[in-house]
Amino acid sequence: MKHWTIWLTVWLLIAIAYFASRKTSPQKLTREISATSVPNGTAPTRVNKPSNISRIAQHVKELNLPSKLDRMPLTADQKAELARSTFTIAQTNPTAAIELTLKYQLDNGSGDVLPNLMQLWAQRDFDSALQWAVAQPPGDQRDRIFSHLAFAESQSAPREAADMILEQIPPGPAQQEAALTVLHQWLLQDFSAAKAWADQFPESDFKQRAQAELAAGTAHTPASQPASKH
Repeated sequence: MKHWTIWLTVWLLIAIAYFASRKTSPQKLTREISATSVPNGTAPTRVNKPSNISRIAQHVKELNLPSKLDRMPLTADQKAELARSTFTIAQTNPTAAIELTLKYQLDNGSGDVLPNLMQLWAQRDFDSALQWAVAQPPGDQRDRIFSHLAFAESQSAPREAADMILEQIPPGPAQQEAALTVLHQWLLQDFSAAKAWADQFPESDFKQRAQAELAAGTAHTPASQPASKH
C-alpha cells in the first residue's frame, strides 16, 4: 500500500509537469513567431544604407555610372573618400571616374582630383583626353588640366607639350609653371633643344627661373647630351 501511494504521487507530479509545459510552450512559440512576423503576412525586409562610401565606390565601379547615387547626399568626408576611390576606377575606366568627379564635384572645382584623373587618362589615351580637355570652358580648372596633360606628354614628346601649353593656357602664372614642368622633362631628354626653347623666352623673372632650371639640370644631364653648349 505504501509503495502504491509513492507511485501515485510520482505520476501526479509527471502529469502536472506535462500539462504545464503544454500551456507554456505555445506561449513561447507565439512570442518567437511574433518577433519575426510582419503585418499582412509579407516577408520581413531590411533596408541597408551604406555606411562606408567605399561600398558606393565599388558599386559605381561595377556599373561605370553613378546613377544609383543621384539622391544620396554625401558628407565632406565621404566626398574625400569617394575622390580617392576614383583613382582606382580610373585604372580601368578613366571616363567613368571623371564623370563621377564632375557629377559630385569631388574637388569643388578648386582641387586637383580632376586634373590628376586627366593625367591618368592621358597616359592611357592621350588623344581622347586632349579632345575632352579642349572642349572644357576657359578657367583655372581647364588650365590645371592642361598643365597635367602637358606633363604627361612631355615625358615622351616635350616639344609637342611645349606647343600645347602655349596654345591652350593663357599667359600668366599657370602657363609659366606648366612651362617649367615641360622644360625640366625636356632637358632630361634633349638638353640642347630645351635650352633653345628657353632662350626664346622674353627677358623677365620667369626667364631667370628657366635658366636656373637649366643650370640645375646640368647635374642630371647624361654625358652624351650637349649640356655644356649652353
